Amino acid sequence: MSKVLYVEPDDEITDLVEKIRRSGEENELVFVLPHRTKVLQSPLNLRLLQQYSRSFVKRTAIVTGDPRVQQLAKGAGFPTFASVQAYERGVEVVRPHPAAEIPEFDDEAAGSDGMAPVGTGRPAAAALVTESAWAPTPERAPAPSRVAGPPGRPGGPFGRRPGPPLLPRRGRDRRRVLYYGAAAVFLVGLLLIFLVAPSATVTLTIAATPVSSNNPIQGTTDPSQVGAPDRVLTVVETADESSQFQAKPTGQKTLPATAAAGQVVIQTDLHNVADFTVPKGTDFQTSTTPQITFAATQDTVVHFGDPDSTGIATSNPIPVQDATAEAAGNVGANTITQWPTNPCGPNGQYHGICAPSDLTVTNPQATGGGADAKQVVTASAGDVQGWQKQVDTLKSQLGDKVKQDMAGKAGSDKVAAVDPGGAGLVVNVDVTPPLPKVDDQYQASTITVAAHGKGAYYNPADVKKAVAADLASLVPKDQTLADKPTISDPRVTVASEDGSVIFAVTGSGFSQPIIDVQGLKSQFAGQSAGSVRSLARVKISQLQDVTIHQSIPFFVLPFFSGRIEVKLDFVSEPAAR
Repeated sequence: MSKVLYVEPDDEITDLVEKIRRSGEENELVFVLPHRTKVLQSPLNLRLLQQYSRSFVKRTAIVTGDPRVQQLAKGAGFPTFASVQAYERGVEVVRPHPAAEIPEFDDEAAGSDGMAPVGTGRPAAAALVTESAWAPTPERAPAPSRVAGPPGRPGGPFGRRPGPPLLPRRGRDRRRVLYYGAAAVFLVGLLLIFLVAPSATVTLTIAATPVSSNNPIQGTTDPSQVGAPDRVLTVVETADESSQFQAKPTGQKTLPATAAAGQVVIQTDLHNVADFTVPKGTDFQTSTTPQITFAATQDTVVHFGDPDSTGIATSNPIPVQDATAEAAGNVGANTITQWPTNPCGPNGQYHGICAPSDLTVTNPQATGGGADAKQVVTASAGDVQGWQKQVDTLKSQLGDKVKQDMAGKAGSDKVAAVDPGGAGLVVNVDVTPPLPKVDDQYQASTITVAAHGKGAYYNPADVKKAVAADLASLVPKDQTLADKPTISDPRVTVASEDGSVIFAVTGSGFSQPIIDVQGLKSQFAGQSAGSVRSLARVKISQLQDVTIHQSIPFFVLPFFSGRIEVKLDFVSEPAAR
């Protein structure tokens, strides 16, 4: 069984929650709202009522004739009924109807008895009053539906009929509230426009003393020197990159045969042998089979040195060459022992005076250089040209990669210090093994191209800071350097890859009075243009002019200092002498 709970017009949401709390064991509750009740015209209150109903395990329905409350209640999930009779019949509100416009009454026009004058054309009272949400119950008596006329004025065809019950002038009151709200919104918007939205720029033109500096700035890798004037820190970075490719020759040529060459000496056991000449072309032969003939390549005067411990004296060497170009001429040491024209031989001019064994010949070392003709692989002109192109490409790529590696190590805030001659950053490239010349005999090889880089790097901002410090040192103690001095970009005049750098850079600025810009903005807030100019002249002795620009013209500047920008402009004033 459900329990009907009547809501008073001035009840709050806490009162409805208390009714739920005291509802006992009833599982179904029905809240009946009179027409002027405001407690459930708030979506938040409806959600709270729904939450508490669920927490106490209650099914709650809403009975109201107010279309707005009907719509909100259905949106919050409550079963909603237009009247108690509709609730008893189980007829829920499907779609709330717009509220009927209730005409307003004027007590004087209606008469002292509150009755409507005859012929006013007003609709019947039944059409003006919505269905009451009240019904006779044991807990509450129904409200009267009609106001009785005063005594002595019965109704009927010749008398006045009772008028409709006097209703509150809700339409007029509601419009009045809307008017007040609109006026408040307008005033607040107007206040925001003139207090928050506007902005102003105050430009102060000040006479200031120009200062300038063009001292050279020196870069060093020694951190202990950086604290000195006109010194900045530089860093030295290195990087190495390499790449390889295969060089396969495609050329061919026939190498001609070459003759072996060597030296022979003459030995003797005779004493005091006079010098004699071995003519060019003199033959000497090997003791091998077949014999190989070597011929003296030049006229040689033979003289003997001192005898050794065995009494044998040896002559100076005689150059010889194989008479035939062949690889067989490469013979071992002490192989050339035959001397067909030996002066002590059978056909020699000293035959009978000396024996052949008194003058002997030999080669103390092996001969070499002899070769047979053969076909060999060579580096063709196309080969050498292609390899050189690959080397040049790798040199460029590896050089760029080395520079990138060094720049990455130095950091994004630093740049390479390179003087006009290119010093300061060096990249060397090696090619191993060196490329052959065209038609050189060549075998397939692996060519390695290696790049080695070394360079000095610096931070341009550090150089500008050093110049700014120079400018600040020229400012008197009772003044300060104006913001944003003009400083040129550093130019490297001398650089070395060991980190020693000299920069050429110029700077200029103004020596200005110390000005509290933030304090000025606070003092300018809410002041008129004339007051701002007066305040500025009092605060700044060297003030020349004040220019004020407002985004929205108004007789005072914005009341918030954050909406005011103070700019300082300087004009040159010669330094006092």
